Amino acid sequence: MVALIDADIIPYVVHYSSYNNGTSSIEKMTDSLMNKIFLETGCSKYIGYLTGKNNYRKDVAVTREYKGSRKKKEISEEINQSKAHLHKHWKCFYVNGGEADDALGISQIYLNNNKIDSIICTRDKDLLQIPGKHYNFFNKELVVISP
Repeated sequence: MVALIDADIIPYVVHYSSYNNGTSSIEKMTDSLMNKIFLETGCSKYIGYLTGKNNYRKDVAVTREYKGSRKKKEISEEINQSKAHLHKHWKCFYVNGGEADDALGISQIYLNNNKIDSIICTRDKDLLQIPGKHYNFFNKELVVISP
């Protein structure tokens, strides 16, 4: 089974848990979260996605700014370090032009249509509209969505 990992969430967990413990701690915490996913899902194969640049949704949201009701968050050094580590060490892909969520949904549908068992690993409830297995690695909840 292939774990499809929403790597966007991991840097924020690391940021709020790190309390400026240094780069090695940030990398260790990032590694720990990734390994937790493998342990709990039993997956040894994975694809991780990070949201990149130029999100198309910002261009089509003409009535209201895309996610305009959300407060602007300052990107911390811990978040940047964790993202860089996920990209370099874990080979997580940057999704340019869209979001990690888009790639997770497309990958799940593609893999399942090609008879490859996969599981989306995230806490994002929006992805529960995609058929297949879903694992929330925060509350250890496994859900299967039927077509």
